[in-house]
Amino acid sequence: MHSGLPVKDPIELEGKQAFVGLLKQMICVNPADRILPAEALHHTFFRSKLTVTDNEIKTGGGDRTPDNTIKAGDVIRGLTNVYHVDKVLGSGAFGTVVQCRIEGTDELVAIKLMTKEKDAKHEVKILKYLNQHDSSQKFVTKVIECFTCSKYFCIVFELLDRTLIDLLKDRHYIHLTVSEIRPIAKQLLETLGFLKLIGVTHTDIKPDNIMLVNHESQPFRVKLIDFGLAYRTHRLSKYDLMQNVAYRAPEIHLGTPRDESLDLWSLGYTLAFLSLSRPLCPNDEYEAVRIIVKLLGLPSSHSLRQKIKKSNSIYDKLNSLDDLTKLIPANAGQTEVNDFHAFLDLLKQMLCVNPADRILPAAALEHRFITMEHLADARNSLYVEKAHEIMMGVEGRNTNSSAPIDELKDVILDSDLSASDCSVYYSLPCVKPKQTLFTKFCNLISRIWNR
Repeated sequence: MHSGLPVKDPIELEGKQAFVGLLKQMICVNPADRILPAEALHHTFFRSKLTVTDNEIKTGGGDRTPDNTIKAGDVIRGLTNVYHVDKVLGSGAFGTVVQCRIEGTDELVAIKLMTKEKDAKHEVKILKYLNQHDSSQKFVTKVIECFTCSKYFCIVFELLDRTLIDLLKDRHYIHLTVSEIRPIAKQLLETLGFLKLIGVTHTDIKPDNIMLVNHESQPFRVKLIDFGLAYRTHRLSKYDLMQNVAYRAPEIHLGTPRDESLDLWSLGYTLAFLSLSRPLCPNDEYEAVRIIVKLLGLPSSHSLRQKIKKSNSIYDKLNSLDDLTKLIPANAGQTEVNDFHAFLDLLKQMLCVNPADRILPAAALEHRFITMEHLADARNSLYVEKAHEIMMGVEGRNTNSSAPIDELKDVILDSDLSASDCSVYYSLPCVKPKQTLFTKFCNLISRIWNR
């Protein structure tokens, strides 16, 4: 693991300890033990305001593959604008994303072109619902217009900068510091608090689906994107949710009841990824379950340790989340150590296996990792000053903030999506999964876990 540059400031060391402490509370195996987002935001790791570093562009979610149908120079005619394609940004399972210039202006936008009408209408319905309750676009990407063009269903978005994956690539996979992780964590916890309030679960949180808004002018200002797999929370049990294996919550592996806290688990894994510069779990179902048990202590951990598959030296170096503290340089100051432990504490509360135990977004925003209260005694240190500067950078530029979440409660508690939100109401069919050797194994673990 990359340990970063030596840290001499004891305050910086304390900061890393606070980070690790928060991380521990975010990624509890038992969902009921996970810290709530609201509690996490009061963690001492978060005592201050926001900031950031570098740049580029990409949009959409999933793995990217070349697209030969849409190309630079093509023209897309919308309902209100004509768009000239500058370049293809990427493509995935749900469609292709291109960067376009609005005719007659210098304004750049991103257009997601989808060929499956049902998928498109589902995403549009969710986006319409989100934008109804977030008119300032503080939490979600601004949607400019939706229309059909030739064989495509098109959604026009504001153009963002780059994904967190791209950011790490630009940094040559040098992990983010806890001072850089903190503002990202706070904004996403606020977003999860907003989604919880309006009853929506994203289900696909990962670094690919978190984008920097403009890293040059607004360092570390981020937005959650790609709501193509999002659902109303009370309907989650109707769908066969898969999630990316490396960010999949235990309840999805085991087929147990799920709620919005599965997003908190995925966010916890994402924060750990930013700290490690690699996924906390491998992209393999068997190994992912084994690592969850190994790091987070399911009762069935012994059986998972007796694995037949070849070992992975990278993941076998970690025996618990506490081993993330190995990222702390040997000469780091006590403040940095404390800060990292606060981060780890929040992560543990987000990564509880039992969804009911996961911290809520609102609670996570009160976690010390977000509030930075644990750094108060060292407020004059260089480490804390830089941490505050980073936090201030994002919050200070977020002038488009929406009304406080509490003020939205009366308006949206009883709201729901209606058939009028789009011309065709779309819901995924419930397909019974095949009983593979892995699913049989998960069923066994589930029975052991629930005894």
